[in-house]
Amino acid sequence: MQAFKELEERFESSIIISEEQARDLDSAGRTKLWHSQLSDFIDSICSDSKALASLIEEHHPTSPDVAMSLFVINNATWKLMEKKEIAPDRMLPMVTIPWFYWKQKAVSRDNPFGVVRDELLESRITLDLDRNLLIIRGMGGDFNGIVEGRLTKLSISPMRAIAPEFPGTKDPVPFYKQENIEVKIGLRSARVELYPDPLKELDYSFSESPKVFYTHGILIETDGKNVILQVGNRRASKLRGTTRIYLGRKHEKNTRDQLVYHVWLTALHKIITQNK
Repeated sequence: MQAFKELEERFESSIIISEEQARDLDSAGRTKLWHSQLSDFIDSICSDSKALASLIEEHHPTSPDVAMSLFVINNATWKLMEKKEIAPDRMLPMVTIPWFYWKQKAVSRDNPFGVVRDELLESRITLDLDRNLLIIRGMGGDFNGIVEGRLTKLSISPMRAIAPEFPGTKDPVPFYKQENIEVKIGLRSARVELYPDPLKELDYSFSESPKVFYTHGILIETDGKNVILQVGNRRASKLRGTTRIYLGRKHEKNTRDQLVYHVWLTALHKIITQNK
């Protein structure tokens, strides 16, 4: 019920629900909505693409922001995966928001990969309708290869990589550096999917959980030539191969703004579909 009140306060409008849904709300304080109802609600408050873009930017989720995992599938990235000790046939993300990294002290029975999720989740998603771009910015992790665990705390260089005196494990682990991330996605030929199923060929160990994307997320898939990635101060470059960008947000049970978020997510799906 609180989620409906939050939506009405934000948009000064209500979602049309059936009598059965209204009874569920009265008796249980909750009901199941259909995607078509969210889509119709958006159509009722957004007259055109500019209004839709304004909704997406004005109601951008915060606290937490939106997480991102970007996978690039090509022969070169598969070659990198061959160095993995576990699941070399599954692809790790090339960049993520927030930063996920390996830490030896984090290795345990419950966390066999030793993955630490950085507490900072800072992202911003904007639209450039003139250039037909979706732009994602935030602080996250940049994949720097598979290296000996003892080297993950260091700035990797050819000389340091062969030095024998560094303490720690020599076992190979994924190495992600914390960086400012910017991704620009051309929408004209993008495929978009709400609540995507996990893919067996992807390794989500150093990523937001695939369950988050499945329950509260979206997948944008396109050829890498339509994606420009900039990491830190490095020159921006186009990607090569199939590129999959997952966006999603964790929600605690009965979060007040959860319905507003799913309206936002549906609006994002709608504008990408319209701009193909």
